[in-house]
Amino acid sequence: MDQSVRYTLAPNIVFQPTADEGVLLNLTTEQYFGLNNMSRAIVDVLKEGADIGTLIDQLLQDYDVERSVLATDVNALIEELLAHQLLVAAE
Repeated sequence: MDQSVRYTLAPNIVFQPTADEGVLLNLTTEQYFGLNNMSRAIVDVLKEGADIGTLIDQLLQDYDVERSVLATDVNALIEELLAHQLLVAAE
């Protein structure tokens, strides 16, 4: 995945953070997507407008994980969120 790409929540998606997790709700389909702690951190950084490379750099400051492992996990989550139409490419 291109590290310079930016993604944002789709216009019909509401993000509701909880104590250390979160939920994405699609207002069109009324389906929700639960986020664990790491997934919520990824969505938080994406909402700030970070590109994928910056997102990974920021997460590496908080999580003790190899960059390659984190990049694989970030890419997998983004692919899944895109497949569920929860994210769109930022303009």
